[in-house]
Amino acid sequence: MTVNEYSRVNGISKQSVYDRLKRGTLQYKVIEGVKHIIHDNVDLTSQDKVETTFKDTCSRDLEKALKKLNKSRQVVKLLKQEAKFNERLVNSMQNEIDTLKKSLGAFDRLVNSKMMQIEMKSNEIETIEIVETKEKKKKPKKKK
Repeated sequence: MTVNEYSRVNGISKQSVYDRLKRGTLQYKVIEGVKHIIHDNVDLTSQDKVETTFKDTCSRDLEKALKKLNKSRQVVKLLKQEAKFNERLVNSMQNEIDTLKKSLGAFDRLVNSKMMQIEMKSNEIETIEIVETKEKKKKPKKKK
């Protein structure tokens, strides 16, 4: 008997029949693409039992695999988002490093300039001291 016939005879919805088929509480056989409910008093041949069990097992395995695939897709999506965030963070840090290098370069130039000024002042002071020392030596001694 088809799913429609079984639902009418037993006074239940077609969805309830399909749920029972899925749970395995009802047995069925597919004939020309149509599911036929096998009555409790009719014994399934061993081949029919194997086919039904195999189909049910494959269906459950496929559902599990699809759930895992969907979860994996979600994880991949999250990882891609995290990778983009990390890439932006690295770029930001690189820009900051470049700015600090430029600042350090400017600071080095300023320090070098000040060092040159100090060296020039030091040379100037040494020159003045040398000249003063020479002038002291050149002054004649006063006679008494």
